[in-house]
Amino acid sequence: MQISVDEEKQELNLLTFPAAWNLLHFRNEAPPRFLKIALFVKKWPERHRAGGLERHALTLHRALAKRGHELHVFTSSSTNLSSIKNLYFHLSKPTVAGYLDQATVWKQFIVENSTGRHFDVIHTESVGLMHTRSRNLTNLAVSWHGIAYESIHSDIIQELLRDPEVAQTSILRERVSKVVEEIKFFPVMLIMLPPAITLEIS
Repeated sequence: MQISVDEEKQELNLLTFPAAWNLLHFRNEAPPRFLKIALFVKKWPERHRAGGLERHALTLHRALAKRGHELHVFTSSSTNLSSIKNLYFHLSKPTVAGYLDQATVWKQFIVENSTGRHFDVIHTESVGLMHTRSRNLTNLAVSWHGIAYESIHSDIIQELLRDPEVAQTSILRERVSKVVEEIKFFPVMLIMLPPAITLEIS
């Protein structure tokens, strides 16, 4: 999807358009410890294509790198590679279905994790890093972005607005079950569900 600014008929670059991004506010003082963080994300934002997951990943990890943390982003090929000092990209060709090539990114991760300092935190956006690879990691954080989870909000509104004469559908119950199954996918992890709900599953 391309967006145009009507008055000037110029393309809108989502990467430089402030209203397209989440705002993060950190304290001014340096963090007590600088972390080495791995991020697995299916896609990194492009100038004209940046969904919610991509915007979240870029906003959070660019801010962490600017604070001095060492960030390693394992993602599919992208033309938007930041020039921030502590932000490193490990690119792989996406699969035919558009997902991360798990074998390639895992090899890249193993090499980087064995070079110098180990990763303090491994962060996967949704299932950027599949369970088969992540199940033995002890320092895993997962940010959950899912159509089923986000659709629940709309389903609740629809249910509240439903005419009492109209029969209740099973869609809300089905969607909640799907989200629960997706979350159970990881046996032990920290899950961050928007807006700021944190669950520790073990």
